[in-house]
Amino acid sequence: MMPLRRLAVLFVALVALSGCEGKPSAPAAATPPATPAPENSAPTPAPVPAPTPVPTPKAGMQVWALVRNSDPAGTLEKLVSHPAIDGIVYYTGLVRVAPAEGQFDWSSIDKVLATARAAGKPVKLCICGGRWIPEWIYTKGAKKFEWSHTTQWVDAGTSKAVAPEPWDPIYLGAMKAAAQSAGQRYANDPTLVEVQITGPALANGLEMNLNITAEQAKAMGFMPERLATAWKSMVDTYADAFPTKKLSLALHNMVAGERREDIAREVRDYAFQRVGNRLELLVCYATHADWFKAGNAAVDIWAEANGKINLESQLIDIYSAKKQSPDLVATAMRQSYALGGRTMELFSADLLNDTYLNAVAAAREELTPKSNP
Repeated sequence: MMPLRRLAVLFVALVALSGCEGKPSAPAAATPPATPAPENSAPTPAPVPAPTPVPTPKAGMQVWALVRNSDPAGTLEKLVSHPAIDGIVYYTGLVRVAPAEGQFDWSSIDKVLATARAAGKPVKLCICGGRWIPEWIYTKGAKKFEWSHTTQWVDAGTSKAVAPEPWDPIYLGAMKAAAQSAGQRYANDPTLVEVQITGPALANGLEMNLNITAEQAKAMGFMPERLATAWKSMVDTYADAFPTKKLSLALHNMVAGERREDIAREVRDYAFQRVGNRLELLVCYATHADWFKAGNAAVDIWAEANGKINLESQLIDIYSAKKQSPDLVATAMRQSYALGGRTMELFSADLLNDTYLNAVAAAREELTPKSNP
C-alpha cells in the first residue's frame, strides 16, 4: 500500500493554543498573544499600507515556504526574502484565531502579511480545524471523537487525539464564522492571494480524508453524502468570504478504512463549478517515491485535472529531519512538475537548512522554462 499522508502528532498541549500545523507539529508551549485584545465578530479591516507590488508568479515550479505558527521565532523573517522562495504558506489554528465565541485575534496573521508585504512576497492562508480548535466549541455541544493518531511522516509518532466529528454543525459553524470574519478583514488585501478551504477532517481540517477504521466511522455515523455535503458547504463559505482570491482544496482518497475516490471527485468538481479558475487543487503527499505517479488512484484524483484546474503539491515530509538526501527533495519536485504541479510547498525546517534549500533552488531553476536567445 502506498504511504499515507498523515498529519502530525497532537500532545496534550492543544490547550496551549499552538494552532494547526498542516502536517501539524507538536504544539509550542507558548500561550496566545495577550495583545491585541480579541476583536468582535465584525472586525475592522487591517490597514494596508502601500505595498511593494507582489510579483507576477514566474513560470515553472514555484517554491512556497510553509510556516507554522509554532515554528521558531524568526523563521518567516529568515525565509521570506530568499530569491528561491516565491511565496509563504501560513498555517494557524482555529484555537488561536477564535479563542472565544464571536471573538477573533488576527494579530499573528497581520504580522505575517506585513512581513511578506515588505518583502514583496504573496501569502496563502490556512486556518486549520480538527484537533486545533478551542474548548468552547465542545462546551457549546460539538461531539467529540477520540482516537489514536499515528503518523510516520511530519512529527512522526502516536498520540491520543481529540477532534469534533467532521460534519458536526456546531464545529462547522465555528469554522465558517472564522472564515467569514477573515474575509471581512483580508479579502481586499493584495498580499493575500490564496486561502485554503478547511473544515470537515479529523486531523487538522485540511485534507479530504477520514483516517479511521470502518468500524469507527460507522459508530460516528459516517455516510459518504454527509462528508461530501460538509465539504461543499465549506467551499461555499470560502467562495463567498473571499470572492476574488484563489481557493485551495486538498484532495485525499483514504476514507473510513478504504481507498475511494468518489467523494474527492464529487467535491473537486463541485468546487470547480462554484469558483472556476480560482480553484487550486492540492495534494499533501508529493514524494520522491515511485508510487507518486499516474495510475495511482490517490495521485489520479489530482493529476487528471491538469489542464483544467491548477495543481499544487506539498512535500510529504520534512526530509532534513530524517536526514534523507536533498536530491530526493529535488526528485519530488520533478515528479510533481511532470504530473502538472506548478507549486511545491515545503516545510520551513527543510528550507532553513542551506543544503536542502540549495537543492530546492537548483531544482526550481531547472524547472523554469528558458527563453530562446
